[in-house]
Amino acid sequence: MKKRDIDQILENLGEFIQEEQCEYQETEHVFSERYRNKKERLLNSVTAKKRLSLHRPAFAAASVALAVVLSGSVYAAVKLLNTKVDFDKDKYQASVSNDIKEDTYIPPIEITARYLPEGYEEWEEGKYSYQGEFGGNGLSILDASGTKTETFQDVSGYEQRDFANAKAYILNREGYDYSHIVFLAFEESGHMVVIYASKDIPDEELWKVCENISITEVPEQDPDRTFKAYSYDPAAEAMETEIVDLTVPHDKIVGMQDSFKEIFAFTNTGEPAEVRAKVTEASVKEGVDLSLINEGTVAEYQEIKSFLGKDGSLPDHSVLAKFWDEAQGKLVQQEMGIYPVKYLEVTMELENTGEEDAADVNVQPQFCNLIQGEDGTYVAVLGEEDKLSASVENLRGCDSYELSVDHLPFYFDSSAFKNTSHFFNTSLKAGEKKTVHLGFAIPEQWLDDLYLVYHQGSGDDEVFVQLDVADSGN
Repeated sequence: MKKRDIDQILENLGEFIQEEQCEYQETEHVFSERYRNKKERLLNSVTAKKRLSLHRPAFAAASVALAVVLSGSVYAAVKLLNTKVDFDKDKYQASVSNDIKEDTYIPPIEITARYLPEGYEEWEEGKYSYQGEFGGNGLSILDASGTKTETFQDVSGYEQRDFANAKAYILNREGYDYSHIVFLAFEESGHMVVIYASKDIPDEELWKVCENISITEVPEQDPDRTFKAYSYDPAAEAMETEIVDLTVPHDKIVGMQDSFKEIFAFTNTGEPAEVRAKVTEASVKEGVDLSLINEGTVAEYQEIKSFLGKDGSLPDHSVLAKFWDEAQGKLVQQEMGIYPVKYLEVTMELENTGEEDAADVNVQPQFCNLIQGEDGTYVAVLGEEDKLSASVENLRGCDSYELSVDHLPFYFDSSAFKNTSHFFNTSLKAGEKKTVHLGFAIPEQWLDDLYLVYHQGSGDDEVFVQLDVADSGN
């Protein structure tokens, strides 16, 4: 696979993550949302872990890029869009379906929010937060003229409101950070806008936002009339939930000192480079040597420096589980334990065995556990949810530790791309060997059966390195 292909995949993944943050954001963080979102962008150079694979038709991304919906126009006398919501209050489930008249072309639109709560500003197209904080909670206002039917879980309540400009179908999800999903149906013109609203926004303010949304058709953005509204129908083209086999074949497990191919290594032309990697040392310490922490070794220096103790110690990890409480009909949070956090220092050796320079080499494994069953097979435990899924019913997620988002390192001493989204990438001349160091913050409950997984999610190219960890104290 060429570098440009991986870059495109990661770009698409980034778009999904942004949408996912709007729809399912549900965790509280010690760091600011701005930090977390910038942190996500630092992960652009690695194949991110996704336990769910959501397959949508191409128009879904295109509709976001076109940024749609109508206003100011003289609407047709005939209603083009018919929206129906079926709410099952016993199952806390709502299904939204949209139908338009046959052979009706619905052009792209641009959306204008003519009213925002005081102090709210746009930080990205269609996304608004208080004072425009990058990645902050607030409002996401997007075109929804693509999906024919969609089902939502964890819906506490449903109501319908009529505004002068559109009809609103409102789903409430009590306990979620984004507690309201509002579908604004512009029935006469055939368009639909969806608004994801933070629980911090009072209902009366949200209603003002809704009644002041305007849409303008922009057919020039689709000159060939290829956009097909409401063409995604799960009955015919279901959203797939990929069941991930977490069994790890024995041939994917290696030990320290064992060399393996680094697949995320590329030449200046974007062609794969010939780079080998191996883990040579791993040690657990009580804290971080602060003399190593600087703007060249961590991507968010000020944030990370302020997070660490004055002696380099790492704050404990309070594991907070979010789960749907059927009795209360809302998302609730419960502390599942408080764990000390240790510092894992890993030394790796990289070697460019090819005849061309490796201009861009990713160095970003994730820590995980492999548990061996009675039958001798190994099963991967990859994330915080995996640790809790067997003991918490209706689990919807839990907080990751701030310095180990997706179990990735926060320290890297060999970046060739400082102050960029490729921070965890380095470079090697043809024939060059390089020793690099990584630092991980690891909650204590992960230290048993500890492994590093490289290329997680890449199928046959996954490599699990069993760590022989020495406890070196401070």
